[in-house]
Amino acid sequence: MKKHLHQAACLLLLSVVVFSACKKKEDPNPDNNNPPAVNDPAGSVSFEFENIMNGRTINLNSDWYLNDNGDSFQVTKFSYYISNIKFHDRNGNIYAVPESYHLLQQDDPGSLSFTLDNIAAGTYTSISFLIGVDSIRNVSGAQTGALDPVHGMFWDWNTGYIMAKFEGNSPQSSQNGKLIYHIGGFSGEFNPIKQVSLSLPMDITISDNVGIISIEADLAEWFRDPSLIDFSELSTIHMPNANARKIADNYADMFQVRSATYSIE
Repeated sequence: MKKHLHQAACLLLLSVVVFSACKKKEDPNPDNNNPPAVNDPAGSVSFEFENIMNGRTINLNSDWYLNDNGDSFQVTKFSYYISNIKFHDRNGNIYAVPESYHLLQQDDPGSLSFTLDNIAAGTYTSISFLIGVDSIRNVSGAQTGALDPVHGMFWDWNTGYIMAKFEGNSPQSSQNGKLIYHIGGFSGEFNPIKQVSLSLPMDITISDNVGIISIEADLAEWFRDPSLIDFSELSTIHMPNANARKIADNYADMFQVRSATYSIE
């Protein structure tokens, strides 16, 4: 009899152990494994850029400007890439816009505005993007659209894209009065690609509507800080080097959001 009772007790204990092992454990912090998902695409956001120089709209081949060193100059060309645009909400969620590569050129007014469709629904507090073209695209062979070499913003497959370009005239230039800053390259110690993060002056709620973000790009920042640029000492840059990196460090903060709005369609 005792033998049978002992066997029964063992079977009962084994059942409890098996049941306990198979029972699903409660997640002490379920949000860690299941973070809030960004919602499905719902709305559009239009970007409008204005290129300025110390608060003045840039007019090519005509107006004269002063940099912080006191050098006078005209602008004949001003172009730059922005790419990898992302929208950020206050909870840390990010919507990354696929295939977002845009070439903005002062001599092509149509390039200074564009619309991104199918932006995920949500309330966004900031945006981020790169000044330049990411390294993957620099080594991906012939590109089309904004990345087509026909735009004159590409060197070769070793040095890649020109991320930003400024050309002009200045009596202080040591190169026959010409200013030529071609800032490019994508790897190594002189990599000029810059990450930009911009807070929005008001949250943009994307649902069934269109958002509008207006941004200023101030050319003055190219020559200001952290390195004061003297045109008599530095008037041309044609390749990735320390001077190109210096200019890129300067223009990393050239963007400022002027306004952010949205309207119901």
